[in-house]
Amino acid sequence: MKIFLKKVSVVLLLAICICSTPVLGQESVEKEKFLDESEIKIQLAEAISLGEEAVAIGRLENQETGLAYDMEIYALPLDENREYTSSDKAESICYIASTDYMTIDESTIPDAMLRGGEDDSMWDSTGSANFTLGYDFDRNSSGYIQLTYIWGNSYFTSGVGLASSQVGCAQHSAYTGVYETRIWNVGSSFGNHTGFSGWVPDSTATALFGTNWNATLSRGGSTWGFSLPVYRYL
Repeated sequence: MKIFLKKVSVVLLLAICICSTPVLGQESVEKEKFLDESEIKIQLAEAISLGEEAVAIGRLENQETGLAYDMEIYALPLDENREYTSSDKAESICYIASTDYMTIDESTIPDAMLRGGEDDSMWDSTGSANFTLGYDFDRNSSGYIQLTYIWGNSYFTSGVGLASSQVGCAQHSAYTGVYETRIWNVGSSFGNHTGFSGWVPDSTATALFGTNWNATLSRGGSTWGFSLPVYRYL
């Protein structure tokens, strides 16, 4: 039930984020260093072995058949994440997701597969996609926060490609009257300054604070829609 509620929340938040602002052109700032693929796998495996629980659920869906997977999203500890932020003074959260840690959504299994027929639309272990997505935020003297910077990086095994990619970020709060959203077209790696000017409460009173990476992946003649939401409150 908890995961289901998170998924519903993500859908609603994503709709708000995409509809509120027109898509902008690519506007990326190169970061000096990204997590590399080996670090992603090591840190993700360590988090799971230490009993860390997924903080959100991503989605990978075959656009031809509708077959979908729920992808677990894990947060990195702050000390491991610190060197990848945009500035020393910023607070930061970095998240990791991998196709190595996902489960099939049984409600989306095609009828042909349920009847025991052959179907090549599944995502198996011969293909791997790994993602990091994070954001920085500043805090003022009142304890309010401001989303300042977002970054992401992805790695794919041979045979998996990135067909299109878009990232959006938002900070919305009815309490302070702040409704700021931006969306960019990006590549497999990006680092973007938000340009936000408002401040929102660092509490559940903030309806939306974070970022979402939407992409289309290609693999074996099929296309896959991918969504990685990392919001501070779900």
